[in-house]
Amino acid sequence: MQSTSYLVLAILCVVAVFAVYLPVIPRVSTYSPYPALNDYVVAAVVALASFAFPILVFHYRLRRSGETLSSAMERLAARSKIVELPDVWVKETLQLTYIGIPLALVLGAVLYVGFGNTVYAFIVAVLSLGTYFVPYIRAFDIRNTLNQEVTRELPVVVIVMWGLSQIGYSVQRMIETLSTETDISTAIAREFRKIYRDFTAFRVDPEDAIAAEAADHPSKIFDRLLTGILGISRLGGELSAYLERMAFEVITDLKEQWARFGRAASDMGELSILFMLMLPILAIFFALVEADPVYGVDLIAFFMVPVVGFALYMYVAVQANLSQLRVRGRTGYGILGIAVGAVIDALFYIFTGYHPLWLLFEFPVILGSLGYGYPAHRAIRQKEDADNHLPLFSRTVAEHIRSTGDNLSNALMKLRGSRAFGKEINRIISEFLGRQRVVQNYRDAIPETHSWMTKSVFTTMQEMDHEGVLNYRVLTKITEMSDAFYDAEKTRRNGLLVFKSISFIAPALLAPIIGILFWVLYDLSSVAAIPSPASFGNTLGYIGGLNGFISFFNAFQNISGIIKEIVPALEFMVAEVGVIFGLLYAKAGDGTLRNTYRVFQISVVASIAIIALEIYIRYILL
Repeated sequence: MQSTSYLVLAILCVVAVFAVYLPVIPRVSTYSPYPALNDYVVAAVVALASFAFPILVFHYRLRRSGETLSSAMERLAARSKIVELPDVWVKETLQLTYIGIPLALVLGAVLYVGFGNTVYAFIVAVLSLGTYFVPYIRAFDIRNTLNQEVTRELPVVVIVMWGLSQIGYSVQRMIETLSTETDISTAIAREFRKIYRDFTAFRVDPEDAIAAEAADHPSKIFDRLLTGILGISRLGGELSAYLERMAFEVITDLKEQWARFGRAASDMGELSILFMLMLPILAIFFALVEADPVYGVDLIAFFMVPVVGFALYMYVAVQANLSQLRVRGRTGYGILGIAVGAVIDALFYIFTGYHPLWLLFEFPVILGSLGYGYPAHRAIRQKEDADNHLPLFSRTVAEHIRSTGDNLSNALMKLRGSRAFGKEINRIISEFLGRQRVVQNYRDAIPETHSWMTKSVFTTMQEMDHEGVLNYRVLTKITEMSDAFYDAEKTRRNGLLVFKSISFIAPALLAPIIGILFWVLYDLSSVAAIPSPASFGNTLGYIGGLNGFISFFNAFQNISGIIKEIVPALEFMVAEVGVIFGLLYAKAGDGTLRNTYRVFQISVVASIAIIALEIYIRYILL
């Protein structure tokens, strides 16, 4: 099947060469009753050749290296670290190739219609080749996502592994335990399940199973962790001491990554706000030079601003840390908010007759984003509250156990209700003590929390307490790890402080800029009454550029009318900027787009700025 497919592609390439370079088709088309179709045929064939030739070259290189498409896909699936048969990837590649052939033909003809030149059909090579190389794009995305997920979960998992090593767990038993702890991790638990599957289902030596998973892993620090564990298992050594060092190293690495992202996000925010502030100037320039000023401004407001916003979001999304939050937005409440906003728009228009575009846009956006994103925002606040108070909590438990000799349950009973621990940790303590009396398995007593670090610390302390090894020294190490993670979180928040400030400042600053431009140009229209060039007489006729200069300056005579026409689009631009920076704030600051509560916050700021702008413009026009 594969050979037949590539033979067909080779024949198509040969036909394309003859069609383009030996002009067979032009000679044939002279006898055709429809000679105008000739260029379309040539464009389609050129596009098809540009699609087929790189595929043939790639397939030829595979054959030269002794590989087949199946072996290449098998290697690609292994590098992706996923549990999936390579045959699925081969089938997907062939199916997408068949889709790419008609796509290349259609796009080749379309580009010819759009540009009038068959040369542009070569662009199809870039547009349609993605169909064939989708598995490679997919593998890159899987590896990049896996690297981010493992890096995010690693601090929590290493702390739990260190706690299990204190109890006396072997490496094999650690992997078996953590492969089922999906509450603590998802990506790393999946990696451990593959290792556990190898040395249970396939009878692979445990050391070989660990080495196979560590080989060419996207996360280099996870590779180091597994390699170090493997070395200690083979050569001997203190596993607990190694995991303790790795815990601090992982948290330090995470801290550095967050600091780098904070700097990149701040730099991007500064550049983006400068660009956004240029948009009103660019819009007014279009209004002056275009025959239809409204069309020129609408081009900026409804095309350029969304495109720029999408580009900024993609930049942030590629670099931002993945969210650990499992809470979903309330879709029903979001739809209800949009519907209520639309009803308010209708009632507002019916009873007042006043229907500015920005206001019709803001009501559904504000209510919809509030309804959908508030649960996620609340969960993020609970997570931050637990992470902030965790070091103090673990230190207090350590000191209490050292001074009284109590076990974990008695210590928590005496410490419950302390305001120093915050609401979230006090809630966890209360639920933990209450569930202890009704559950059969002691591991089920730990309640759910949005803070994975807090969940891991409680899990570690509970396991150690159950095994009778919970003591002051162990709790001191847990406190040090909690402090290190808190410092990393603090570094992330401080690094994003400038970006968060810019997110609120952007719409609030854009509205005054528009107001200042309106005031300057409105006043300029009153002093731009330049007489026509004819009134200067023939004495100035020798100055060729004067007529053009005066004509340009006369354009400002009607600028007050132009400004009035484009103000609605400029106000809508402020509302758009509020939504864009709300999404950027949610993705960069909170790590998840589900927290559309940020859109609500910044859209409220944008609405206040627009109202102030309207009051200011009405004052000028009085």
